[in-house]
Amino acid sequence: MNAFNSATSTNKSGIFGLFRSDNGRSALLKSSAGLLSCLENVQANVLMADENFNLIYANPSAVKTLETIKEQVYEAFGVSINEIVGGSIHRFHKDPQRIERLLRNPSALPHTAEFSFGDVTLAANINSISDSGGKVSGYVVNWEDVSKINTTKRAMDRVNSMMENAPVNVIYADKDSFEITYINPASVKTLKTIEQ
Repeated sequence: MNAFNSATSTNKSGIFGLFRSDNGRSALLKSSAGLLSCLENVQANVLMADENFNLIYANPSAVKTLETIKEQVYEAFGVSINEIVGGSIHRFHKDPQRIERLLRNPSALPHTAEFSFGDVTLAANINSISDSGGKVSGYVVNWEDVSKINTTKRAMDRVNSMMENAPVNVIYADKDSFEITYINPASVKTLKTIEQ
């Protein structure tokens, strides 16, 4: 069995079982410094909170991304970027009790959420962190700023809607193969009147 197959075995070592060799002797994974180094160097925004919902860690990628939206964060929540770690996650929630119920419900995790403030939209993946006995000791979230992606998607949706609802015939063909790849409803209606 190789390291990738161990995820489907009876290995009870959690997520890190995916990356251990069969002998489990990886110094990187056995040391907390090695695991911290992994978090420090991953190219994803990672925040961690303790079991009381206080933010206790932000990796460098998260700090860098937060710097790009610091004005919007402060305007929406009254929190500066250097105040994020050390405070409650509930500073960012309209309904803290609902969030606590969700996070304390193991069947609701992992959870994916998208939320907006000002002109910023964040997509987040949230999960609990458990100790070796299965007791929840905190929470981890990886997130990204999807504002530009969503803005582009909305613009594309508007263009698509205009094409679909245009009262003129629109047919699009691939420039190399001349294969028709799009026909709007007005074209379909017109073509039906001349078909025979």
